[in-house]
Amino acid sequence: MDRRAWLSLVGVAALPACDAPPSQPPAPSANGLASTQPELEPFRFGTDLDAGIALATREHRRLIVLFTARWSVPCKIQEKLFETPEVVRAASGYVGVLVDVSNQNEQDLAKMDAYHVQSVPAVIVRDSSGKEVYRDYSLEPAEAWVARLSQVG
Repeated sequence: MDRRAWLSLVGVAALPACDAPPSQPPAPSANGLASTQPELEPFRFGTDLDAGIALATREHRRLIVLFTARWSVPCKIQEKLFETPEVVRAASGYVGVLVDVSNQNEQDLAKMDAYHVQSVPAVIVRDSSGKEVYRDYSLEPAEAWVARLSQVG
């Protein structure tokens, strides 16, 4: 399977280069007018794991923890999924925390060990009571994430 077919399978059209310029405004439609729908902001991940857990607990909100590494192509693809409009809508109301373990230093390894994370990308989803309801180490299409996130209480 070529790269384009694989990216399409997981719901990502393309990966920008690390130094890609900011995205451009939407192109005009066939009738020459720009879309009137407001552009959705990507799902925002914080980077402080303890603060994210505390916020989710205090506000009884659902939590998404994404363990990732800058050098990992699958991690970049996983992060891009959280920019798709369908996933952004499904993740509204969640607290998101991105745990970057790129350096694989003692602190990174301790976080991975504490959460029993064996590889990246790893996604852990907790419901509003703090109970882990889902853990995944694979790439799935945006539609699967929409269904999964919509089912979490």
